[in-house]
Amino acid sequence: MYSNFVINNQVYDLTHLNPSHFCIEIDGVEFSATLQFGNHCFTDEKENGPLFSRRLRKNGSYEERFFSIVRYEDTKILPNILRNILIENRSYYVVPFRPKHSNDEQYHYLDNGYYAIFFYINNIDLIKKTFNIYVISAYDKTTYSSNLPKGKAFKLSWVLSKRVKGEKVI
Repeated sequence: MYSNFVINNQVYDLTHLNPSHFCIEIDGVEFSATLQFGNHCFTDEKENGPLFSRRLRKNGSYEERFFSIVRYEDTKILPNILRNILIENRSYYVVPFRPKHSNDEQYHYLDNGYYAIFFYINNIDLIKKTFNIYVISAYDKTTYSSNLPKGKAFKLSWVLSKRVKGEKVI
């Protein structure tokens, strides 16, 4: 859970990025989805802000993430953009891909024109009709446009249908 982050007596409220729940219909069945956001949505590696987190990687090096005011400001509308895309307009296309560090995880890249949004769908429970959407990162493409995933794009509605059935897309 996120709370406030204080820099030089300035308070940055991160609570809009706490998990939220909404209902979504997929293939005629109503599911309860939980939308979650990782700290890469409001941090970067540029060292332009204070250190927000430091994590030991599997290879022994450290990942350091620094608070980014630009990314933070962009996150203020991000939860509503994603809920609208997921609930009302699933005609968006996403590019499924696997990160270099994993053969198992399946991520998805969604481009809404402004944002590059990276997420995965997990904790799918077909009995309870629930799943999670975890947004790993989201940022302004004009600022951070390098190395966007390439590959075949699929309609988001089709990807959601496959994933809630426990199927992989790639």
